[in-house]
Amino acid sequence: MKCDLRKNYGKKGRRICMQKEDWEERLKALLSKFREDNMYDYRNSEEYQNDQEKMNEASRKIEMLNLNEKTMKAINNMSDIENDTGTAYMEQAYIQGICDGIRLVKFFQQN
Repeated sequence: MKCDLRKNYGKKGRRICMQKEDWEERLKALLSKFREDNMYDYRNSEEYQNDQEKMNEASRKIEMLNLNEKTMKAINNMSDIENDTGTAYMEQAYIQGICDGIRLVKFFQQN
């Protein structure tokens, strides 16, 4: 995330931006740790193991097609993009869930 204070406020703006970026990075790291800890049980679940086996089976079927290198690169590239997009969506959904939880707590505290 780019901080506009740098160009408008010189050294003071740079310091504020660095503090903000440091805070954001620390928060992201902390949330990542929470998410990883919370996902441990799921990754060890039968459901997840079955899903992984389905992915492995699909991968083996593609390999058995003996496609040319250009086609395989295109398939792998598409798969990488799909994984990256899914990961970004999941991270945003996780953060949104935390925000929703905070709003829900605030709502009940008002009443």
